[in-house]
Order: sequence, then C-alpha cells, then structure tokens
Amino acid sequence: MGQAIMKRIIGCLILIFMLIGSIHSEAVGSPNERSTWLWDTQEIVKNPDTVMNFLVKQRVTRLYLQIDQDVPYSIYMSFLSKAAKTGIQVYALDGAPQWAHDRDRIDSFFIWLQDYQQSAGLTERFKGVHLDIEPYTLPEWENDVAKSVADYQTAIQYIAFLSKSMNVPFTVDIPSWYDRVPFKNQFGNDFLARWVIKYTDGTTIMAYRSKAEGPDGIIQITKTEVAWAEHLKKKVEIAVETNPAIEASLSFGSYPLSTMETETKQVMNRFKSSAGFSNMGIHYYNTWKQLVEK
Repeated sequence: MGQAIMKRIIGCLILIFMLIGSIHSEAVGSPNERSTWLWDTQEIVKNPDTVMNFLVKQRVTRLYLQIDQDVPYSIYMSFLSKAAKTGIQVYALDGAPQWAHDRDRIDSFFIWLQDYQQSAGLTERFKGVHLDIEPYTLPEWENDVAKSVADYQTAIQYIAFLSKSMNVPFTVDIPSWYDRVPFKNQFGNDFLARWVIKYTDGTTIMAYRSKAEGPDGIIQITKTEVAWAEHLKKKVEIAVETNPAIEASLSFGSYPLSTMETETKQVMNRFKSSAGFSNMGIHYYNTWKQLVEK
C-alpha cells in the first residue's frame, strides 16, 4: 500500500476519532489517591526498592515513569511487575516542546512502547501514556500562537489515535492558563484547556502554587477546568510542585512537608464532591523525596 494512501487512511481514522471523542476507559483516580513523576529512569535501575517503598508509603497509586529507550526491557518489566503487586499503575512518560511539530519523535516513542508491550507479560505492561509537551516554551508560540496551538492540537489528536490503537489511556499535562487560550481553527472555536480535556482520557493541571485558597491560589486557578471536566464527564488531576529551585509562591519545595499536606488537603476537600476531579499529583519524585526527608 502506498505511503500517500496510508496517510489518507490514518487521517480519516483520526477524523472519526475526533468526531466521537475519546472512547476507551478514562484514567480515573479517587481524591485520596496521588500520582507522581519519575523523570530520572536510572532510579529504577539503581534504586528500585527505594523508589517502590517511597511510593507505597506516600500512597501513590499512579506513577508517570520517563521512558529511556536505552534501558533494557528487563528493568522495566521487573519494576512494573512489583508496582502491579502494590496496586500502583505505571504510565509511560515522555514528551518535549518539539513534539508539537515533530511527528518522528512521537512515532519513535510509540514504536518503542508497542514493541515493549508486546514483549511484556500482563503485569509488566504500562497501563497508559502520559505526556508533557509544553509548546509554549518554543519561540514559535510567541511568533504565531494560532499556528502553534493548531500544531499542538494536531499532535494531541495523533497521539490520542495511536494510544487508542494500543488500547491504553492517554493523559497529558497542561498549565492552568490554557483555560485562557482561545482558538478558532479546523478544530473548532473554544478554549484550549476544554478541548484537551475533551479529547484525552485524563488531564493534569499544573497548578503550581503554594497556597490552596485565595486569589491566584490552587483552587482559584483550577476551578474552571474541574467544572469543564464534570460537564464533559471527564476527570482532571491537580498537580503541585516540590522543586526547591522554583520560587516559593509556585512550589512547596522551600516549605515544611506539613504545609504541602495541609494545602493539598484543602484542595481535595474543595473538589472531592465534583465528578470532574480525580486526585492530586505531586511533581516530582526526587524533589518530593527530598521534602519528606528534610
């Protein structure tokens, strides 16, 4: 079959997917559950037991694990099998700003993931895909935001199609201010946050603030997304930051652990009755661990 014909077929399938929305199971948590990101894949090579013990102790039920294609399958298989025994779902984590424009990077990730999933046993497989793309960090966003948004949406719909073809949920990180990014293009006329929530299986709002209440607090900057998710019968996760290198108004990294626990509990109490709220996420493993060990 010619490459041009294949591209047309894939294009038609993606269009059908976008018309009916995301139809496989959502990435659903509960208010008392927590997720985290593990960007340094060498942690599961050198310290797998330390990682697992921390996740269990901190009530983590979903781990977003950075894919390093140079790490042997056997390392992932061993770690994911242990995670499954403790009730932790592990999602394949990746993404970069360039993914909004470079389909080759997306294809490389999914080719690796498909081969891994086919090689792994049932308890050794990744339970989903989680991506962090952030196209707004590229110069193109400032130069032509409308085109950058459309390119990003094209990438999201392509990733959603590939995830669905592998029967795994697709979840994605977005900043809280996407609810103020309008678009009017081939994908419709809406706000970017609502569009992403609609066409993915789960959305993580990067609500990087160090207070729950008040103006510009976590609750204030995420309530629109939670309401949209409830209306769309979807779920959003609300994530906070623990990196001490980030300013104190945006991260819990320079505060005692008890401060983060208190503030995130307020967020959970505010949204736990909403069908649009999933759970809290703590970004990310290494800095969270540092905070716990202070």
